[in-house]
Amino acid sequence: MGWSLSWAALKGGNLQRACAALGLRATGKREETAESKIVGAQLPTGWYVIQFDRSEMEDRELARLSRSGEVVCCFVEDHVMVSWTSGWREGKKVWSVVHDCEKGQFHLDIKGEAPSELKNIAEQLIAKQQAAGGEKADVDYVYDVPAELAKELTGYRHDQDIPGLTGDVFEILEREMTPLGSGRRWRWGYVWLFLSTPIVALLYVLAPASFLERLPYWASADPKSVAKLALILHVLVCFLIVKLRKRIHNAGRVK
Repeated sequence: MGWSLSWAALKGGNLQRACAALGLRATGKREETAESKIVGAQLPTGWYVIQFDRSEMEDRELARLSRSGEVVCCFVEDHVMVSWTSGWREGKKVWSVVHDCEKGQFHLDIKGEAPSELKNIAEQLIAKQQAAGGEKADVDYVYDVPAELAKELTGYRHDQDIPGLTGDVFEILEREMTPLGSGRRWRWGYVWLFLSTPIVALLYVLAPASFLERLPYWASADPKSVAKLALILHVLVCFLIVKLRKRIHNAGRVK
């Protein structure tokens, strides 16, 4: 089936710090392998890793997490052979390494001050790619460069065992769910949103009487019908805004 996931490791981090930064919480359940949608684990190397299945972490999430310490993130999408890894400090991306198979078997886009470990890893995998037939090869060894670099820095790779850890090492996590309309800002936002509905309808009723022929024909021909239509459309818009806000909140950043 192939891998499609992203993970981020926080240096010197722990469950509490990582969850607080990413809006997550522990379910109290654990598992031996990272098969759940969101899992976390304390690594022997001192990093705390959180993995998201079938989800690519967004820059805003990584920026927020990196305010708690140094962060290394890795993304792999086996179906299209795209992978990347990046490093973050104090809310800013300081380096990144990207491989996109569609741009060539040897493609590597390196930005920022990449770690020194990258040179040796890239040379070894590029040599394997050349030995396998280069661009004509059926395998893509360079695709592993980002994941290998992330592993070298943190001690974690999504498709390999973690040395020094056995048993149920992964904590099953979930996103914190906030009831619709909760929170002071959005609670009052919803109140004003719906209170504006009769105000809009009233304005549509008064407008023809105030502006007469200066309004377009459709607005002055039948004020009551226009007011009803305005009321229906406004309620629909309010409903869509609420639903969109809930979806964005529950889905988190991403992409």
